[in-house]
Amino acid sequence: DTTFAAPSNLINGTSYNFVIKQHASSAKTLAFNAAFLFPDGVDPTITTTLSGKMLLSCYYSTVGGLVCISSQNFA
Repeated sequence: DTTFAAPSNLINGTSYNFVIKQHASSAKTLAFNAAFLFPDGVDPTITTTLSGKMLLSCYYSTVGGLVCISSQNFA
């Protein structure tokens, strides 16, 4: 179980993609630093599928912050 910390040295107008892989033998939880902004203010829940993957796509602007969406259950 962990919290995804706020990224540093972000560049205005840049897109960032993160692939987050679930633990292979025991599902873990993932929380997000307040720097990550999600639709309706609801943080996504990482898949509980062992070794499952979540894609976190974010766009950073100095006006809007780090705006993100997620897709998951990639095998």
